[in-house]
Amino acid sequence: MKSIRLFFAASLLLAGSAYAEAQTFQDDSIGASSYQYHSVDPMTPTYLDYAVGGLSFWSNWFLSVQGGEAAFVGKPLGCSDFFGRTKPLLSIGLGKWFNPHIGARLAFDGFKFMDYSMTSRTYQNLHVDLMYNLLNGYKYDKDGLGRWGLIPFAGVGIINNSYAQKNPCTLSYGLICQYRFTKRLMLSGELGATTTFQDFDGVGNNRRLGDHLLRGSIGLTVLIGQPGWKRVIDPMPYVYQNDWLQSYVCQLKDKNEVLERKMAKDKAAMNEMKKILEIKGLLEAISDSTDTKRFYPKNNYSGLNALRARMKGNGLAQTDSQPVPTNPADSTGQNEYIGVPVNFFFKLNTAELTSKAQHLNIAEIAKVAKKHNLYVRIVGAADKATGTEERNKRLSESRASYIAGQLEKRGVPKEQMVLEALGGISRFKPEEINRYTRVMLYHSLP
Repeated sequence: MKSIRLFFAASLLLAGSAYAEAQTFQDDSIGASSYQYHSVDPMTPTYLDYAVGGLSFWSNWFLSVQGGEAAFVGKPLGCSDFFGRTKPLLSIGLGKWFNPHIGARLAFDGFKFMDYSMTSRTYQNLHVDLMYNLLNGYKYDKDGLGRWGLIPFAGVGIINNSYAQKNPCTLSYGLICQYRFTKRLMLSGELGATTTFQDFDGVGNNRRLGDHLLRGSIGLTVLIGQPGWKRVIDPMPYVYQNDWLQSYVCQLKDKNEVLERKMAKDKAAMNEMKKILEIKGLLEAISDSTDTKRFYPKNNYSGLNALRARMKGNGLAQTDSQPVPTNPADSTGQNEYIGVPVNFFFKLNTAELTSKAQHLNIAEIAKVAKKHNLYVRIVGAADKATGTEERNKRLSESRASYIAGQLEKRGVPKEQMVLEALGGISRFKPEEINRYTRVMLYHSLP
C-alpha cells in the first residue's frame, strides 16, 4: 500500500511539472523559426571605387623631366612647312597630386624656335597647370595607385623672347599619358601647346592671340614623399550588420522574457506540488526518486565523519581490516586502515575529478594525515567497459598519481604514500562508479 502511495505521489509531481511546461509553451513561447542561429563572422573590408583619403601634405609630390620637339606657328606664318619649324625641347615640371584625379604643377619648357623670318631664337616658358587624371580612379592597387594615367591639363603662364624683348602672357593646354613602372617611377609622354599674342616673335598684333608653340615630349616622372592613398572602406556592410544585430538583440531579449516567465510558472507549479506532498507526508520519501540530475554517487562524507569521531580523545581507533603494503613495491602488510575509505570519482578517460567539490575531501585527508603522522594508501581504478587493458592500467595509475600529487601539494610527504593501480574493473553498476581512486589511512607501515 505504501509503495502504491509513493508511486502515485511521484506520478503526480512529474505530471504537474510536465503540465506546467506544456502550458507555458502553449501560452508564451515564440516559434523556433523566429530564433534561428546566425553566426557573425568577421567581415572582410570592401573599398569604395572612387573614394580615397589623403596622406600628409608632403605625400604624392612629383618631379618630371622630358625631352622632345617644339614647333612655332604664328602670324605671319613665314615660308617654311611645319617640320622645318621644329626645334629641340626641354621640359621640367614640379607638382603635387591632391587626390587620385586632381593635381597641379609648375612647369618650365624652352630652348629654340623658328620665328617668322625662319631665324632660330631662344625662348623660356613658365606656366602653372591644373591637371585631371581620367584613369587613375578606374582601377586601384592596394595603395590606391592606378597603372595608367590619361591627364588633360590647362594653365596660364608667361613666355620670354629675349631677342624681341617680349614677355606676353600665355595659355597652356594639352594631354599627358603615363604608365607606372613602380610605386614611384612612371613613363610620361606629353602633347601640348602654348598660345600667346601675335607679336611674340616681334611682328603682329599685340592685342590678339595668334602665336602658338606646339610641343611633344617624352620622359620620366618620379613621385616624391610618401606615394599612394588611403582607400576608403565602404561603411554600408557594417551599417547593415549593426542593424541586424540590434534587431537580433531585441529578439533575444523577448525570448529571455518568455523563458523567465516559463521558469517562474514551473517554479510555482513545483512549489504547489511539494506543498501537497508535504501535507500528505510523502515529500521526503520520493525526493531521491525524483532527482534525475545525479550521474555519480553522492558522497555523504561518512568515512571522514567516522574518522573524526575516532580521533577525538586520546588516540586513534582501528576498525575494518585491510591489508596494507609494507613498502611501495610490496603489498603484503597486516596493518589495519583507519575509518572508512574515501572514494574520488573521475570523468571518462581522464584523470580529472567529476566535481571540484571533491578537493574538500583531499584537503581534510591531508590535514588528518599530517596532524597524526599517518600513512596513505592510494588505489586507482578505471572502468573495464571502455578502453583496452593497457590503457586502463595507465589511466588507473594516472588517477592514483593525481590524488597523490594533490596530497603532496598540501604537505603530505611522498614517503608516507603508497600507490596501487587496479587497471580496468567492473565491480559496480553503473559503470561510471568504477572510475575511482580509493584513499585509506594507516598508523604505520611495518
